[in-house]
Amino acid sequence: MAREKPQPDAKADRLGEGDAFVSTEELARLLGVDGSTLRRWEARGLLPAPIRIARTVRWQLSKVITSLNRSSTDGYGATGK
Repeated sequence: MAREKPQPDAKADRLGEGDAFVSTEELARLLGVDGSTLRRWEARGLLPAPIRIARTVRWQLSKVITSLNRSSTDGYGATGK
């Protein structure tokens, strides 16, 4: 009997396990914020810079989650207040 190849868990990938890259629109939707908020958080140093290739912008989800977790444990959170 042939062994079934394990399928990647899409939900785990969306939660930052692995090296998933998402667009600004998708990241904004996942976080429940506007794209301009992501750019503001990046400018404040709360998010890592996205990867830009030509006109394509992608955010490495694992790095975003690490940054947000770090900023939420320092007492300020993503709002910077």
